[in-house]
Amino acid sequence: MRTDPRPPKRPDLNTALIVEAYKAGKSATALARRYKASVWSIISRLQKAGIEVRSSKEQNGHYLTVPEDKYHEFLGLLDGLLLGDASISKMGSLKLTQANVRYGWLTYVAAQLLEFGVRSKIVPVNRIPRPSYIEGHLLVSQESSVLVTPNYDCFKKQRTRWYPEGV
Repeated sequence: MRTDPRPPKRPDLNTALIVEAYKAGKSATALARRYKASVWSIISRLQKAGIEVRSSKEQNGHYLTVPEDKYHEFLGLLDGLLLGDASISKMGSLKLTQANVRYGWLTYVAAQLLEFGVRSKIVPVNRIPRPSYIEGHLLVSQESSVLVTPNYDCFKKQRTRWYPEGV
């Protein structure tokens, strides 16, 4: 009979695999979901293994390491997108919405961003088509998709360059 009020330790949690996944960028929360364990179980295993646990701010911030010789090319791509229809959120996420007839172009942009290490996903926008008027011209919205990136620290810096007043 067990007299210890704490639940038994989980021998099925492989600390080496947890450490490897954490070093590769997985969050403690994602690992807890994956192994059906508490976040604190994951964190305590990481700490016992000598791993410095990231803060939530560090975990949620994504950092790019664009090589210096490619940085101007990266800024050129980003500036071109921002001169078009792209925008950067306050949190540092790049967003670009296009009609589905331009879906191929969105996948091309995603591939170009990935060459610089920027991850992105393209998701459909579920809008009810409704007519609107711009300067007297009737526009009917089309089905569209949006390219979205995670929050990147360098995008936050570019946001201040592009939106110095915050708008």
